[in-house]
Amino acid sequence: MNLPRLWICLSLWFVLGPVTQAAVVINEIFYNAPDDWEQLQWIELHNTAKEPVDIGGWSLSKGVKLKFPAGTKISGQGYLVVSRNAALFRQHYPGVASTLVFESSLKHKGEKLELSNNRDEVVDSVTFGHQAPWPLSPDGESSSLERICPEAPADDPYNWAPSPPASDYQKPSGTPGASNTAFSAKLPPVIESAKLPGEVVEPNAAIPVEVVVRNPDKVGLVNLVYYVGAPNHETAETKVEMTSTGKGIYSGQIPGQAAGKIVRVRIVATAKDGAMRTYPSPNDLRPALSCWVREALPESKLTQFVVIQTHPANLRQMDQNEPSPEDQQRWILKSQIRSRMDYGALWTSLAASNELAPGQLDRLRKAFKEFFAQRSDLARQLDQSDEVIPLESLNASMDRSIDQFAKSVEPLLNDAQKPRLASWRQAVTFNTQIRQEQWVYRFSLNVEDNFAKVCLFGDVDEASLPELRVAYAPLFAKQSVVRASFQDRMNTPAADVQFRAQQQMDQARADLRRVNNALSAARKEAIRTPDESMLFRVHPRRTLPVGARERSTLVVIEPGGKKAVLYDFVRVAPRKAGWKIHFPKESTYRGMNALNVIFEDHERFVLAEPLAFDLYRRAGNNASLTDFVRLTLDGQPMGYHLLCEQPNKGFLRRNGLHDDGNLYKADWHGDDVVSRNEKKTHVHEGHDDLIDIVHRLDKSKGDAQWKIIRENIDVHQVATYFAINTVLAHWDGYFNNHFMYHDVTGSGKWTMYPWDQDKTYGFYDNLAPGGVFATMPLTFGMAGDLPPNWNRSTPPRGFQDVLGIRGSEWWRNPGYFSGPLLANPQFRAAYLARVKELLDTEFSEAKMMAAIDAFDVKLRPEMAYWAGLRGESAAQVERRFNGNLDSLRRFVKARREYLLAQPELQKAQPVDWAHL
Repeated sequence: MNLPRLWICLSLWFVLGPVTQAAVVINEIFYNAPDDWEQLQWIELHNTAKEPVDIGGWSLSKGVKLKFPAGTKISGQGYLVVSRNAALFRQHYPGVASTLVFESSLKHKGEKLELSNNRDEVVDSVTFGHQAPWPLSPDGESSSLERICPEAPADDPYNWAPSPPASDYQKPSGTPGASNTAFSAKLPPVIESAKLPGEVVEPNAAIPVEVVVRNPDKVGLVNLVYYVGAPNHETAETKVEMTSTGKGIYSGQIPGQAAGKIVRVRIVATAKDGAMRTYPSPNDLRPALSCWVREALPESKLTQFVVIQTHPANLRQMDQNEPSPEDQQRWILKSQIRSRMDYGALWTSLAASNELAPGQLDRLRKAFKEFFAQRSDLARQLDQSDEVIPLESLNASMDRSIDQFAKSVEPLLNDAQKPRLASWRQAVTFNTQIRQEQWVYRFSLNVEDNFAKVCLFGDVDEASLPELRVAYAPLFAKQSVVRASFQDRMNTPAADVQFRAQQQMDQARADLRRVNNALSAARKEAIRTPDESMLFRVHPRRTLPVGARERSTLVVIEPGGKKAVLYDFVRVAPRKAGWKIHFPKESTYRGMNALNVIFEDHERFVLAEPLAFDLYRRAGNNASLTDFVRLTLDGQPMGYHLLCEQPNKGFLRRNGLHDDGNLYKADWHGDDVVSRNEKKTHVHEGHDDLIDIVHRLDKSKGDAQWKIIRENIDVHQVATYFAINTVLAHWDGYFNNHFMYHDVTGSGKWTMYPWDQDKTYGFYDNLAPGGVFATMPLTFGMAGDLPPNWNRSTPPRGFQDVLGIRGSEWWRNPGYFSGPLLANPQFRAAYLARVKELLDTEFSEAKMMAAIDAFDVKLRPEMAYWAGLRGESAAQVERRFNGNLDSLRRFVKARREYLLAQPELQKAQPVDWAHL
């Protein structure tokens, strides 16, 4: 080498440092967290070399955007995690460092990621997907996408596997900052396909299995491993060595099995170098190939559902919508933590005033941050413990923390401030009954905690604190008004006091959101620290061990018994009056991915509910699919049941709607917009859009309100929803028992969908035997509506106040949508026109009698079978069945007669829907 060239090389060495082989790969991807938690996405990079690698100036340039700062290094054989939200990541993965945040979000349907060096050369890239052959469970089912072999191509879907899922479906999983559970130094044998003779096999007939393996010359051994399931029982696994038949094809055979069994098969292939693969992955949604051994069942003209729960743990599952008593106790205890360890109240007392001495802010901040973290940790321990922590133990822990906090803070206070600490200590003294005003303004409004977190975690210094005080001062004033209003509400049952208090609460929340939206990005993130959702959300605890998830089976047998379809690894959860069935991803029944199989306590409900949904669908309002099925559960015949689709994302997709909007379920529990409307999608993003539209409708009248309605609500669809409730006299569908959907990325409008239609067609509790309720007034559900025989000018606070008036048990307050919409003159005209249209078309006597007759034809053959199961005579069952059908027919005639006689409806004019 000549001297000039040597000099150039030495100069580059001193400037750039020694050359290191870049061996950094994209190693793990968490792209779709449970509950649509977009902010909880992350990507892990892995340095496969023994020496550290400086990736300063490198970038993630596809899918998400991030340029790594100068000096960013990954240690030898180490890991670097980048996330969408660093604070949120640290809460869920404590102890794993992640400070770098990428822009944009990972697409749930998959996309291309590229890692480029500081010369814009692509170092590694992967185009991942959410459908087979890519693993399925990372798509919203808590698992991450783990790379198996760093040296094998990233774009090969067989080089990725799901991480072990969380036993709690609502918790994120994955292995950030550590070796992947699927890691293999060499790529294991790739099993390209494996098949059984079919989903249904004959009893006692051998079951052949055929497997195709890539690169067979590198494979040493292929085994099939199987076990047999029956109700509440699974056999031990049996291993059978498969035989090579050439060209990568291996065959094996499982002995014939008895009728009614479930046979589940996995393939284990071992390479000559020892690398091993199990197919399907034990961590995927369907961790085995399956077949059902046909069983002779009594024939039925209904579709038959045969449900088999093979794993004992499945029998202990609780439905997500029905928290156990232990879950509810945890929520109460977490509320006690928030009530007692109310450090935000003391911080606000000190920092919102002008009494802090120079330098005192930083000294106090350190102490408060430590104990905010202790509060969050204590709540997390409570939420994650297998057993409910006894109240005495929790009180002792809180006492210790509060004492330590007071001892840490007191030396930092001057004589004028110490009485504030003493007053705070007295206020948080333990009380077994949390005061009602605390539940309302502390838990729902939380101005003090909000202010404290911005100050403590949002990089606020003495120079910026005065500006923050000015921004929050009106909120503290409004909080005092809210506090007084709710105290009045507790002392005075008047409906206007209730409304005023709730209105002030909602306005204060809106003001708080406006202040928060004006904060810097760092301070917005600080509000989420620590995680409040953990403190207040009731998470039903899933006690299923990993591996026992989704171990139930559904066999669907078409009428006549010839065709059977197997749905294995479904989740079967008990619910009121039946069971809820969740299907694994990419496996639906008639387009439904979640359905309910129910039999309410009144046989009339089993007829009225699907008849109501049928009317919604015929009228053009999307509604749950329904059917009648004959159910067999764990070998026990259960007779005919109602199948009813669960409104969810799958429901939206099936009806051709965008599935990325906000879906809410209206419930009668609760005290305000938030507590009375359970969010079903994007649950961590709050109820802001719902609160906003409710407030805008409530504050406007006349033409201004009509403009808001037309711009934000699908007038025809929602008018149809209320019109159907009216013709069905469904008193239970205005205030609650419906879903509301905001199509955020499509039309931008709100729509409404029915739910829980059992008390339609003229029924309410305490109705006289044999009677039908056909006189629900046209004013029902609108703002200002009063119950019959009510002798006051203002509406009652709730239906409890009218239960004592015979015949008014059906009355409810107007709903958040029904109240303003049905009272708005322009919307009301459209609604009345729609009622009139339905009376002339889908709710005509001819069409309704035909629909009821169709139910008669479908179900009457089941009555003899039903009688045998119940130990009744066929005559008894037939008589009850005929009586229920007769009451439905009588209601249709009576309701039509009542509505057609109403002067307001007679005056209704047709509407040009195209111009709405």
